[in-house]
Amino acid sequence: MVFLFIFGLNFKYEYMQEELNKYSESKAANIILITMVNNQIRKKELSEYLGISYPNMLYKLKNPSKISTGEFFKILNFINLDINDLLI
Repeated sequence: MVFLFIFGLNFKYEYMQEELNKYSESKAANIILITMVNNQIRKKELSEYLGISYPNMLYKLKNPSKISTGEFFKILNFINLDINDLLI
């Protein structure tokens, strides 16, 4: 019984951690997209700068966990966004 209770708490903690990560990722993606709009940068231009296909870039923007660290910093550089602007 105690094991089930502890397991239940651990499961809830892991679920909450996953949800927080999703929220953080979506918030970062939204900030990137808003900055792109404000700077009049098209997604097509970004995909060309990154050297990836347009559909692949759209997928990565919808799933920020799929963006590599190198791509992430290239995106920030291209749209002229400081990493501190993404901190929660």
